Amino acid sequence: MSILSSYRHGVKEASRRPNLCLLIWLFNFIFASLAAVLFYGAFGGALGSSRTAADLSPGAALNAVVEFLATSQTAVRELTAAAAALIVLNAIASVFLNGGILNVLLRRRTGEGFAATFFSGAGRYFGRFLKLAVYSLVLYIPAGIIFSVLHGILRQVAREPVREQLGFVLFFVRIAVAMFLISCVRMVLDYARIAIVNQDSRGVFEELGGALRFVASRPVPSFGLYCLLAATGIGMFAVYLGVRTCFEEKSTALILAGFFWAQVFIVSRGWLRVAFQAGQADLFRSAEHPRRQHEQRLDEIENGVDREAEQSERQRQQPDERVEDKSEEGDRPTDHEKQQP
Repeated sequence: MSILSSYRHGVKEASRRPNLCLLIWLFNFIFASLAAVLFYGAFGGALGSSRTAADLSPGAALNAVVEFLATSQTAVRELTAAAAALIVLNAIASVFLNGGILNVLLRRRTGEGFAATFFSGAGRYFGRFLKLAVYSLVLYIPAGIIFSVLHGILRQVAREPVREQLGFVLFFVRIAVAMFLISCVRMVLDYARIAIVNQDSRGVFEELGGALRFVASRPVPSFGLYCLLAATGIGMFAVYLGVRTCFEEKSTALILAGFFWAQVFIVSRGWLRVAFQAGQADLFRSAEHPRRQHEQRLDEIENGVDREAEQSERQRQQPDERVEDKSEEGDRPTDHEKQQP
């Protein structure tokens, strides 16, 4: 069980499945387009032909938002409700995607095409993954309690006059702790989904407990692989920001180039999502492999004992069979007796 081997496996699987990455991009593009139409429609309708709305330069963008919030409470409420509905739909679509992704990565070779494999897995595991999302509260609630307790302790520390300079540092400590807790919960859920698809299990809560035991028994490889893949995502985001600065000028060609580069980044996020699932699945299977080998060895031993018992029984019965053959041969007339008149 190696972190680097699972990481390489995840990268390789994601790179050899461009159709899966493009399908994830398509889902993201649809929801991003709906959000853009929703926001700009409400924004433009509320501001109308105001001077601020007509000049959305970087310096006037904040003024436009302030004007929108101050003068359009009804539009803000409608936009908030629509955004909440869109977030819920996006979460449901993500559950649907997880089933399809894992079914493509872990499926047995049945000869089905990509679309049939993806959508059959997405539909097959949708209900189970939806239950898993509800059961995840068993993990998120304790994580929230831990963060609240730590937040209270850090706030008491920052209140002391001598340690006021630690406030800035403790702010980043809170962010780091929150990210760590969220990553742990998401990692456990990832392994639970992998176990459900790998074993085609309907015991969602049992697999969640098994995934928790898996991560707790292997904290270094599981969290190390997660951090390595997350660092890959951070590196890709840094590259995106670095290249994005080249498209700051407002010319038509650069705007189109910037849009294209943004879509490339979204595709790379889909690629990273597939790499996460494939790498963690490889780690899960490699950890379970020794147990399967042990069970297979026990079956072979039992089968060997059964074969030895059958052979010994056959050998024990062979002398009786030879005696019966000889007795039958003794009762038969000889060729000379047959020729006698």
